[in-house]
Amino acid sequence: MSFAHAYPIHRRWAIFAAVSVLRWARRKPKSRRAPSHAELHRAAILRRSASEQVERERLAAQLRALSIHRSII
Repeated sequence: MSFAHAYPIHRRWAIFAAVSVLRWARRKPKSRRAPSHAELHRAAILRRSASEQVERERLAAQLRALSIHRSII
């Protein structure tokens, strides 16, 4: 039993809704924008300071080890 004769707008809305849903389902996800130069620079600085910190800690550990061994030697 069809209501299309009673509600001519009904079919149009159904088609519109179907097309909208299909378009929505096909839409591409928003591409992530490329990081700006400033952001890249900030990241590089953070990485560098982190690696310098690791280096300092390594040297401190070596010095501690040497100072411990010096008493033995």
